[in-house]
Amino acid sequence: MENDNLKMESNNANVLLCDVWAQADKPVREYPIGTKFKALMGGHWIRVERGFKWCTGSTFPNIGGDWTGGVCLTNIT
Repeated sequence: MENDNLKMESNNANVLLCDVWAQADKPVREYPIGTKFKALMGGHWIRVERGFKWCTGSTFPNIGGDWTGGVCLTNIT
């Protein structure tokens, strides 16, 4: 069965990197603003100017102890 209607084109502006979680290789403060940090039981933190924002809205000075070491880099265009 062909799905010609589902073909998508992409360019550098709309490539999503957040489907890819990598293992951190540097301290969390060295990652750019917008980087996501994966939690053990689901959820994530996002690095913001004032610290790390939990996916449900609250901002903390550091990520939690259940961080898996996974990072998802932001799109850089």
